[in-house]
Amino acid sequence: MDLNSSRLDLFYWLLTCIGIANLVFYVVVATRYSYKTVMAGGKVVDDKASTSSAPPPQLLPTDQSSS
Repeated sequence: MDLNSSRLDLFYWLLTCIGIANLVFYVVVATRYSYKTVMAGGKVVDDKASTSSAPPPQLLPTDQSSS
């Protein structure tokens, strides 16, 4: 097979598409990752689980008047 007459550019496009798919997968997994907190007694607590049981913070009203 003669490399000069082959479509080597298609191979590089394939590598580019695989690299982009890998980057998208990494970003999705990285955004869904949550750190685990280890307490002093060795107990492992999930950060998302501990904050989801707490009530949402109350927002204070702000003064909207412009002086």
